[in-house]
Amino acid sequence: TASYRAMWFNKEDPDTVFMDKRREVKPDIVCVWQYLPFKDNIFKLVNWDPPHMLYKSKGKPMAFNFEERYGILEPETWQSDLKLAFNEFMRILQPEETLLMKWNNNHITDKRMLACLPAKPKFGVLVGGSRGKRHPQSTEPRSITSFFYFMKPTTS
Repeated sequence: TASYRAMWFNKEDPDTVFMDKRREVKPDIVCVWQYLPFKDNIFKLVNWDPPHMLYKSKGKPMAFNFEERYGILEPETWQSDLKLAFNEFMRILQPEETLLMKWNNNHITDKRMLACLPAKPKFGVLVGGSRGKRHPQSTEPRSITSFFYFMKPTTS
């Protein structure tokens, strides 16, 4: 499994390779997801939790810093960055295996994000978020977190 530690119950899981470009989060491998240092067809599962924000939060400060925890997408290249990363994750997956992608639509809607990927998910699920509720003084848009399931085709 290739992933980022934030959403794992066991952040030291020996069966998982934790990756991130930020050394400060102490990944097993420091790399950018657009260019992964792995051979083709080696993973059975990739869990992708990309940054989902285009700018720093403008609302009331949160309990943690989103920029530090997740990073921020590049406003000029986010669409091509996500497409490159998606292609890389599909490359390292074994045929008929799974890419699970977490997305929060705070700054970019699910529909807009999915439009830049070269394949559509098999299915997705809404799992939480503010569901339209937010702090009354927040200037941030309402947000919802979703998970999308992709399967690598038998032949690619």
